[in-house]
Amino acid sequence: MAARKLFPFFDCAYQGFASGDVDTDAVGVRTNPPVHGSRIVTKVLNDPQLRQEWRESIKLMRDRIDGMRRALSAHIERLGTPGQWSHITEQSG
Repeated sequence: MAARKLFPFFDCAYQGFASGDVDTDAVGVRTNPPVHGSRIVTKVLNDPQLRQEWRESIKLMRDRIDGMRRALSAHIERLGTPGQWSHITEQSG
């Protein structure tokens, strides 16, 4: 970094505001390197049982989101809220 005259910059907005102590709040930054996430993904995707559980969890959450959208849309219609609200149930993702 010195040879390329690079300066490391870390965005630590509000560091210390959560607990009142900068060092306490920085623990998460120091103990959560990106490699942990990739190791978890590798383990889940390479284990048939974990992969199936993950796929079922995705389906469960998708169904829950759809149900919540339908309930919200129905409630808005019952209230007689002016406007077009079909995007609530027609959107995907």
